[in-house]
Amino acid sequence: MFRALHPEGWMWGLNEQLLAASVDTLNLLFWAKTEGARKGTGRPKPIPRPGITPPEDEIFGESTSMSIDEMTRWLGWEAKK
Repeated sequence: MFRALHPEGWMWGLNEQLLAASVDTLNLLFWAKTEGARKGTGRPKPIPRPGITPPEDEIFGESTSMSIDEMTRWLGWEAKK
């Protein structure tokens, strides 16, 4: 039944999940020793897990910054008048 409901993820058990997590960690550690890590570029992507789609709207490491006023509004810290 599970295999029919999850055709792409039925073979991913605990061992496969742990192995993928280990490989992702090793890739991240190797990347941390490179020039790309110091510049904040080329971060390795994790191994795709079946049934899990990474959110496309979350972007980390953007080089743009916001002003103090924008941050204050975004955090909801605006002074009440």
